[in-house]
Amino acid sequence: MKLSFKDGKELEVQAVALAGDCIRISVINQVCENLVALFSDEERTAKIITDDGKVYDGYTNYQGISVAPAMIYTVTMYKEGKSIDQRMTEVEKRQEIADAALEDLILTTLAI
Repeated sequence: MKLSFKDGKELEVQAVALAGDCIRISVINQVCENLVALFSDEERTAKIITDDGKVYDGYTNYQGISVAPAMIYTVTMYKEGKSIDQRMTEVEKRQEIADAALEDLILTTLAI
């Protein structure tokens, strides 16, 4: 399978797996540093098209590469704002707001 990037660059890949806001791309016969450079480029990865016409828009947040036996690299990308770290930060912010609101409610109730 071949991927085409927004800037016209192409890459031969073994598989593409989509899970919600995460895309995993398996690649062999590549240099890890080259893959990091390719997938770290947010402009280039803004639009990825497979040779069978599937379009992956907005997967610009490079998370890392894992290496399996036989030098199979799996690149993990998220949509902007959808990585696990970004989602956890958002949940923590919401929890702080909820905690403050609950504290205000308790103080108001006790004052009555």
